[in-house]
Amino acid sequence: NSEELLDLLKKQRRLIVYSTGAYGWYSDPKARPTPKTVNTLDHKFAESDLARYLNIFEGLKIAKGGLKSIEVVGGEGQNRFLIKCVFPEKLAEMALGYSKIMRPPSPEERKEIKKIFYQIMAPGYEIEVAQAIKNGVNLMQGGNYIGMPKKSGFTLWLDYVNNVLGGFGMHGGFKKITLKTSGGKEKNYAIIIIGDSGHGKSTLSFSDYGISDLTTLFGGDDMVAIIPNGNGFRVVGLETLGLYLKVVGISALNEPFTYEGAMGSDVILENVPTDNKGNPRFETESKAILGTTNHRAVVPLRHFTRGFPPALDIELDDNTELIIMLLTRAPEHPGIVMHENPEYATAFFGALPSEVTSAIKADAVEGETRLTCGADEFTPGPKSDKLLRLYEVLKKLGPKAKVISVNTGKWYKLEETEILIKLFLEENIEWGELKAFPGRKFAKDSRMKFDDRFCSHFGELSVRQKAKLREIGATKEVIEVL
Repeated sequence: NSEELLDLLKKQRRLIVYSTGAYGWYSDPKARPTPKTVNTLDHKFAESDLARYLNIFEGLKIAKGGLKSIEVVGGEGQNRFLIKCVFPEKLAEMALGYSKIMRPPSPEERKEIKKIFYQIMAPGYEIEVAQAIKNGVNLMQGGNYIGMPKKSGFTLWLDYVNNVLGGFGMHGGFKKITLKTSGGKEKNYAIIIIGDSGHGKSTLSFSDYGISDLTTLFGGDDMVAIIPNGNGFRVVGLETLGLYLKVVGISALNEPFTYEGAMGSDVILENVPTDNKGNPRFETESKAILGTTNHRAVVPLRHFTRGFPPALDIELDDNTELIIMLLTRAPEHPGIVMHENPEYATAFFGALPSEVTSAIKADAVEGETRLTCGADEFTPGPKSDKLLRLYEVLKKLGPKAKVISVNTGKWYKLEETEILIKLFLEENIEWGELKAFPGRKFAKDSRMKFDDRFCSHFGELSVRQKAKLREIGATKEVIEVL
């Protein structure tokens, strides 16, 4: 269990002890992007790949101290699954981080749960991940970055959701909100927040948006899925114990809630330097010390649920609307756009304009942008199949599903975005339409000029998005539909 792992690392003196009582370490910078990840869906297995697999097993044979294992549970209810993780003492840090994100199973659960995945970690100088997706197995070598087992383990779950349960898995935060209307009635929302790392996904997932007549049940901030439920759908998540957060630049002023959680004594910190008193330093300037701003914290889920159980399973019933919020930082994107047409909404999701951060690319340049498929690069297999599934979900839900895209870096600061969401939920945004872009509504904003120049830039973005859809393997039929 996690306490035994902690004791093992303490004995080996491999942990940093912070003044807050938290423990942590500096991970191998090469492990963050994990450039040598291959899986048996996107990468056809060749004879030359055999060396990769055998090399990992050779690493297991020579592991000092033998092999250890932990078991963790993801999801809740009928959507639970078990991950069995095998590792050598040398990679105990990764196992400790993992054990703080998902809880251990009870003896009864171990008998009940049918779906089991396997994570096998081996020591080595090379850092790589080889995934046998359909077998539910991940093989990892080298590195001590928590993101390696987390991302690759969640990939197995996403494939299971997409190809076995017939659902639609995403990399995003989610929550359930109950809002009292002016007439005194209650209205429920399942909100899914999609965005690249560093775009405010976690912060906006935690927020109550300053609405007084609101109950918010936090779900998660990493992986979420929409799965079929009879004639309807459910929104489900998988983090059952803690959250793996990016904490660079946070403070008691700009992100007080996240900062309070990261300063707790029962937190695991990764790549977070200290000052001369042993206090954690979350400043952006610390890149000069460690060569990275990918500072992370595993914070207990209970800090964010405010005493309520997490909303890991939300039924989209007659009284619950679905809102998918896409976070972007593209300079040509206006403040907030509502994509009423399911074709345009799905196409925008399939080629979401984002800013490249250090969590995505170690040597990211400020202002560098990219188009990414719903900020979800963890899902193996053809992205175009997944997009059509989202399209079918939006089409079936009709007006009960809304998709909006918000510029959280170029036009609005995060605190302004929280106000925007409040206005959106209270239906206090004034919308306008442009003939050049049917099926979409633009929030009227005195700072924006919706003139020919804007139409030209937004139109150019649409052209690039169409090219991106082709690049991710969308067939001619898919592009025509979207």
